[in-house]
Amino acid sequence: MNRRVGGTIDDCGRIRLRPRPGLRAWIVAASVVALLAASAMSCAATLPAVPDSLAVPATQTLLLGTRASGVTELGGIARLAEALAASAETEEFEQAYVAYDRANRLAGKSDGAAAELDPKLATDEAELALITAVAGASPKIAAALEAREFDDALAAAAELRAPVDRFFDEVLVMADDAQVRANRLRLLLDVRDAVGALGDLAQIPR
Repeated sequence: MNRRVGGTIDDCGRIRLRPRPGLRAWIVAASVVALLAASAMSCAATLPAVPDSLAVPATQTLLLGTRASGVTELGGIARLAEALAASAETEEFEQAYVAYDRANRLAGKSDGAAAELDPKLATDEAELALITAVAGASPKIAAALEAREFDDALAAAAELRAPVDRFFDEVLVMADDAQVRANRLRLLLDVRDAVGALGDLAQIPR
């Protein structure tokens, strides 16, 4: 269990939670998800249902490890959910969330992104800096997820916050030149996809 939600599970899948007062429901829900996964791997008994009071969108969202590179088995998904829940109030989580959210809110809802990024179309210093940052962070995130080092994956994702902020401050994404605009949208989608290896952070209540 994470440090803010105590709990136990017996050999037949019975769950007892001891959440601290005031916790967000989705953090408690993440712990339920992890305990259910542990139960599924250790006991053939019928799994207990998640209480209706915890039936918030983030309960399913924290199974979003299914989108993570190399994280597809139930145990790994549960551990990723637990890692996100345990880090939810940290600066690193906030940094990763903002990078994901800013990129996704614009590029995720816009048409016309290029199929692939063309670095030759990038001329702005902030744009080039973001391209470099994504190229560095993306493989680190993927490698950390593959190794089940979820804190390291989150730390790598958090590194994108500063270059994303600079990009939005200094670069006009919706440029008049169609090729430049498409390339910049593609770059933002690359940011979203890199951080999104951790899951669809847009679905987590903030």
